Amino acid sequence: MLEKTGADIIISKEIEKFLMSNLTSLTRFQKAKVETIKLEEINYIEKEKQILKINVPSMRLDAIVGEIARVSRSEANNLLNQERVFVNFKEELRNTKQVEEGDIITIRGKGRFTISNILGQTRSNRINIEVQKW
Repeated sequence: MLEKTGADIIISKEIEKFLMSNLTSLTRFQKAKVETIKLEEINYIEKEKQILKINVPSMRLDAIVGEIARVSRSEANNLLNQERVFVNFKEELRNTKQVEEGDIITIRGKGRFTISNILGQTRSNRINIEVQKW
């Protein structure tokens, strides 16, 4: 975990001695304080999740990706074709895939989003969705 005061690096026990003896010999880390701590002692700060409310014409993946990535639908299709979109941690290439409540959408370079709540339809038959950005 990277912080302003330093970083925690999780490694296996097998390479601990090697890293401890060689890390400080690197010029970049000569002034660094390197120590071994237990896993329970790591300072973990949970990131705040942002709540986004989006309005889409359908629950198709390309429409939702376009809204949460703030790009046009054709650019959303490009993201899908570039293999940068994952649904529930599985790569997805189909722009017509129907997304459901609870699905996790990851867009490389844009972030990870959870479809947390389908709020309902508008008078013009568009769908209001609540999305959490990690």
